[in-house]
Amino acid sequence: MKKTMLILIAVVLVLILLAGGLIWYLVSALSGAGGAAEKLSVEAYLAEAWPDYSLEEWDAKNGDLRLSRSLRLTYKQLEKYGDQPEMNELVLGHLSTMEQIALGLTHSCGEEVRSITIVGLSSDGQTAYTVSRDGTITTCWEREKDDPTETGKP
Repeated sequence: MKKTMLILIAVVLVLILLAGGLIWYLVSALSGAGGAAEKLSVEAYLAEAWPDYSLEEWDAKNGDLRLSRSLRLTYKQLEKYGDQPEMNELVLGHLSTMEQIALGLTHSCGEEVRSITIVGLSSDGQTAYTVSRDGTITTCWEREKDDPTETGKP
């Protein structure tokens, strides 16, 4: 008798859970909440997910993305002090950031990103460094060592 009563209670609880799940499914299907998420534009995604980066150029046809990031130091300061471990870590960190951005654009926007370039702009608006998704890195402090006549202007 006790065993039958416990089985009956268990069956009733399972039916209640199933009915709740069915009701939730029907409500979400009718309200559109369970459907596919609306795709964001590239501009909206970047502004929301990566506010420290500014969109410079997006070529959807070729999947080319160019972003910039503003720095607090002037170009002259970066030439002089840029070869510090902190700056090199910042520049190298962009390589993993690019992969995260590319995955986010694919997932949130449905866009395939083939190439990404991030440009670091000094506080006076000059190009301090560029980092490309293929691993190419150019910095003003390395150029200064190689060729003191480089100006760093874009």
